[in-house]
Amino acid sequence: MSLVLRTADGAFLDVPSKLSSITTYVILEQERWFETEIDFLNAWLAPQLTAIDIGAQFGVYALPMARRSRHVFAFEADSVARGHLAQGRILNHVANLEIAGEIPVLDAEDPKRKWSPDFVRIGADAGPADVLNGGKRFFEKHSPLVMVQLGGTDEQKNELVRTIEAMGYHTYRALPRAPQLVPRQAGQTVDALAWNLFAAKQDRAVKLKSRGFIADGIRDWRPNADAHARGVDFLRRQRFSAPFASLGVSNRAYADALGGYETWRQSKNAGGLIFAFRSLSALCKASPTIPRLSTLARVAYEAGRRTEALAALRQVQQSLKEGATVTEVFWPAHPRFDNSAPDETSWTDWLVASIIETIERTHPASGCLGPSGVNLNWLVERPWASTEMERRRVLRALKDGQPVAVPERLHHAASDHLNAEIWSSGAVERAAH
Repeated sequence: MSLVLRTADGAFLDVPSKLSSITTYVILEQERWFETEIDFLNAWLAPQLTAIDIGAQFGVYALPMARRSRHVFAFEADSVARGHLAQGRILNHVANLEIAGEIPVLDAEDPKRKWSPDFVRIGADAGPADVLNGGKRFFEKHSPLVMVQLGGTDEQKNELVRTIEAMGYHTYRALPRAPQLVPRQAGQTVDALAWNLFAAKQDRAVKLKSRGFIADGIRDWRPNADAHARGVDFLRRQRFSAPFASLGVSNRAYADALGGYETWRQSKNAGGLIFAFRSLSALCKASPTIPRLSTLARVAYEAGRRTEALAALRQVQQSLKEGATVTEVFWPAHPRFDNSAPDETSWTDWLVASIIETIERTHPASGCLGPSGVNLNWLVERPWASTEMERRRVLRALKDGQPVAVPERLHHAASDHLNAEIWSSGAVERAAH
């Protein structure tokens, strides 16, 4: 039995009708795959490019890639997943997707194929170390952008990085909310919450940089004389800030960090983002107030530093429980709250809701991977709760074997709720058994 689920990027996935399938659970929950690197690929891939997906599973990468690129070669050893992927090929009308049943040894596969790959994705289930070791001549001959899904212990992740870099590839992380790659610093450990790593040789990096897909000059940005004023003014002009805009900023370093973030928001200059992250990290070590921690959580996540974002979220959550007050302006932890309009009596709940929802979205990346520890029942009763949080609440209850009715809200299609017919038909409840 299968479910056909629509994703936010326009693809259709054929997936098992069981919530025990991670893919089924995640797409029902988020209507997209939880790895934010897919957003970079959707922005970068173009009709003239060729991609290889090793460990394609149900096609969360292969199908969107096939919709955007010239040719995709998908390798998946599991026959059940491969059958669902083949059905997805039909649903999406992507004849340019070629499916094979064995995980390839790239050095042996390369002479058989008339390919010139621009992108290679290596899934964790495919055994990235084995794929890399079996493709030394392949990766020397070709120069694709490579994305490796990280798995295992922190040491195994870092050993994988060393293997890739020894092959002449520079490594990058993708910024979650902008289609840019940021170079990793030499010797920098992999973020414990990072899901993927990008790698490219110099010639590919030059092509990416020429199209704006690699951040440039991130160490060069410094606040000028009016950066602090611009940052504070930009924040105060946001719709959400009206109830607390008069609080101001009591620290010049905090104001400069806001200026860096304003630069990032206005011009997508990653130098401003990285400056804001470093400044806020230092500030919150010395003086971890609620406004600075909320802003740090937002900036750290957008800089691809998920571990630091989660630590800030947990810290501000504890401060709120302890009754700490808000004395400065701040950014909500998630941009979804930017268009909210809390009033004088409700903005504290709005702040709490933004923290809770962002924790739920950050770790673990999906409810099927474990509980986040936040109170979703409280959250969905707030006027700012997203439809996704309602889906997460229901799915979590079903996963835990609790009786739960699908609320009326999930019976109706909306721009942020694409699979209403699945929810209204009872298929989700049946999938839990």
